[in-house]
Amino acid sequence: MFINTELTHLDSFAGSGGFTVAAEQTGRIKTIQAIDNDPDAQLVWCGNFPNIPIFGDIKDFRGERGKYDIITCGFPCTGTSNAGTKTGLAHPESALWREGIRLLIECRPRFFVVEQPDGVVDRGLRAILGGLRMAGYSWDDPQIIKAEECGAGHRRPRLFIISYPNEQSGRYQQTRWPQQMREMVERARASQQWLRVAIERASDGRYHGLSPRLVQGSRSRELKPAEYSTVKDTPGRIRARYLAGRAVTPAQARIVFDRVLYLHDLG
Repeated sequence: MFINTELTHLDSFAGSGGFTVAAEQTGRIKTIQAIDNDPDAQLVWCGNFPNIPIFGDIKDFRGERGKYDIITCGFPCTGTSNAGTKTGLAHPESALWREGIRLLIECRPRFFVVEQPDGVVDRGLRAILGGLRMAGYSWDDPQIIKAEECGAGHRRPRLFIISYPNEQSGRYQQTRWPQQMREMVERARASQQWLRVAIERASDGRYHGLSPRLVQGSRSRELKPAEYSTVKDTPGRIRARYLAGRAVTPAQARIVFDRVLYLHDLG
């Protein structure tokens, strides 16, 4: 058993850091490296995680075997999303999936997590699983987790694949992820409900470290739901909304990491 062992994490295609926030929440997963070539994502990353280095172009990043226990790979969904071009992995951005596979082969992590919109089921899932098989990895049954199931105010269905070296498949596949999913989702929802209650209390005028109000000079008003990420007329608002739109929510990522830790503790 490996209870309480800390696992190292490489957050590739890190975006604004949803996986890394979830890693911190577990108390057992430490992100030690990130990769993202978006300047805005890098700016947000450096502000939120100043002690975790972020590398720019994944094509120039060289992995080190055995350095990372977990690699998360939420490669660009421009071709796989229902809202994108629907060209699948042939799209130049979504084709960066191949760089994720290269990292997998170079680093040989204990766990490799793929995250994509649910549109990938018809636009690349078979090729993704084929790439994992080629690299010598098996996987849990892919699962779709909706952000709204975890207490968020939007649907955002995401497909997750947890993969691991073939030699671990006999042990890990004895327990099925769907059997644990309900409990994990309920735990995530309860966490989000706490946040919602705290915000509602803050709106009553009592300070709880959270506030849903916008202060403008001597006046203040309650924020509208769409303003929680970016307030109207704020410079850079469109780019901020873009980053939020491509991000995995920490609640979804936490469910994935809880499963990873469960498998790891099987030995």
